[in-house]
Amino acid sequence: MNIFRAILTIVAILMGSFVAVHPNSADAAVLSSYTLTIPDAGSPQTILMQPVAYVVKSGDTLSEIARRYNVGWEGLYCFNEKTIGSDPDSIKSGERLIIAVSKCHINHQDGTTTATASYVAQDTPQKIAWGLLPVNNRAAEFSCLNSIIIRESGWRINAFNPSGAYGIPQALPGWKMGPGWQSSAYVQLRWMIKVYIPATYGTPCDAWGFWRGHNYY
Repeated sequence: MNIFRAILTIVAILMGSFVAVHPNSADAAVLSSYTLTIPDAGSPQTILMQPVAYVVKSGDTLSEIARRYNVGWEGLYCFNEKTIGSDPDSIKSGERLIIAVSKCHINHQDGTTTATASYVAQDTPQKIAWGLLPVNNRAAEFSCLNSIIIRESGWRINAFNPSGAYGIPQALPGWKMGPGWQSSAYVQLRWMIKVYIPATYGTPCDAWGFWRGHNYY
């Protein structure tokens, strides 16, 4: 009888652990084709074989969570963009993220992202930029953006100016683009398209109009 009670206790503990990370109904739709696993979140994972649900804790950052599970933070953000919002640095305690090896794919028709196929590592900077632009007037805005980038960096991720400006957008200083700023076209272009241009000019075509009058933006 004591052995039976011990077995029941162990089962209860395991079930409690499962409930702690089991996805809610919204997560279940994403994970419908997967089997949830419960790895040790306290140590780095060599290979994440299946998606897991992770509840953000106080002090967590997206890059630290990605490192812990040995996945790229960009793919992790893209996978969970609807939960996190427009700023990957603004994850909040209690948010439920889905961590998966599969990265996400930008639908170039409507700008949405889906967690299916390969993502930014295989895309050219031009394709990444296209996917980051709003759907409305995208072709015209891309043309304006391209005009700026051709003159600033020639789409080179490691373009460097003696002034200290760096990367595709020629950000000064380069580090303000965020983690991965030295080698990630996605990081550089996301900062340029989603942060710098909207805050400074409004749209890429507004920025291009300024560039034509001043030879910089």
